[in-house]
Amino acid sequence: MLRILIAMTLLANLTFAKSFTSEFTEFQLPRGWECQLEGSEWVCQSTNADRKREAIIILAAKLRGKQDDLSQYQAYLGEIKTFKLPGGRTQVSEPKYAKKIKIRTQNHLWIDSLHMASEVPGFFTRYLATVKGELGVAVTFSVAKDHYQSYKPIFDKIVETL
Repeated sequence: MLRILIAMTLLANLTFAKSFTSEFTEFQLPRGWECQLEGSEWVCQSTNADRKREAIIILAAKLRGKQDDLSQYQAYLGEIKTFKLPGGRTQVSEPKYAKKIKIRTQNHLWIDSLHMASEVPGFFTRYLATVKGELGVAVTFSVAKDHYQSYKPIFDKIVETL
């Protein structure tokens, strides 16, 4: 009975309600998620107040500069990140991987990277970055460490539709 309940919960989470489209990318949003433009970035989260703090997706694009190419993105995303926390403590990330991938729906190369604590302490952040034409595009998927396993298949599905 427990297995059936877990399977039903996973299937419910993996159902996708609608496409999100911006001027530089498109993907399928999980049911119950919405995206809002905040300044120059799109921020996507669950509409469920109890789940809103578990995970977030942020999309950004900018005009391509000299530093915007896949090799430099891969090198940067493969490095340890450090930042100051309130109170002066330094947070150091744990890079897990940084590799080139081809997203099958578009046959386009992206850099795919995973870090622990690179944006927020206690959160995994998966980065996808690419260049296309005159743009550099980055998508980040951040999820609380305790919820990583349940969000991983959801984020993988989003990446497949990117």
